[in-house]
Amino acid sequence: CVMNRCGDKNEVNLDDVGGVLVLGCGKMGGALVQGWLRGGLDPGRVAIVQPRPPRADLCLGILRHYTSLAEVPCKALARVSVVLVAVLPEVLEEALRPFRKLRRLPCFLTVVTGKMFSAYEKSLGGRPCSVVRCMPQVPCAIRLGVSGLCANSHASATDKLLAASLMEQVGKVVWVDEEDQLEAVTGVSGCGPAYVYVFIDALTQA
Repeated sequence: CVMNRCGDKNEVNLDDVGGVLVLGCGKMGGALVQGWLRGGLDPGRVAIVQPRPPRADLCLGILRHYTSLAEVPCKALARVSVVLVAVLPEVLEEALRPFRKLRRLPCFLTVVTGKMFSAYEKSLGGRPCSVVRCMPQVPCAIRLGVSGLCANSHASATDKLLAASLMEQVGKVVWVDEEDQLEAVTGVSGCGPAYVYVFIDALTQA
């Protein structure tokens, strides 16, 4: 089948999640972090990297904040299990370049649109890397989202379970087998709520 639900039997407990590094904490990145914290993820395991502090209304002031990856202690970076990549597509390579120096690369859970798996290996100097692409929705902030996921060939079974476990904390998860199928997910799942809002607005004005 094209899509399948991640089995609950193999779910990874949030207590088993190591460090989570968030690259970019705008609307989508912030929504996911909010949902994870509401789902029970230990705030002490989360760090945010972005030039400006997270918006006050995201209630993420309790989290560690760094303005650049260069500020993150090497030991802390080495303990990171998952990197949430939520930056603009045009700065992806710049954002990932510092990871080239790491001996062990973490799993990259990315919500960056329009960037294929190959872009991540290129950004990391051609190194094979575990990448799980994700198309979430803003309702993830209240744990009512629906997210489409697709993993590359370097993602281990553990990486996939870890990504699914995090995303299942903020709603339902659907896997697609091929990367190009994420385009359909983007159109239906990512833009779906906006279509509903436009429809409701039209009804109120009818």
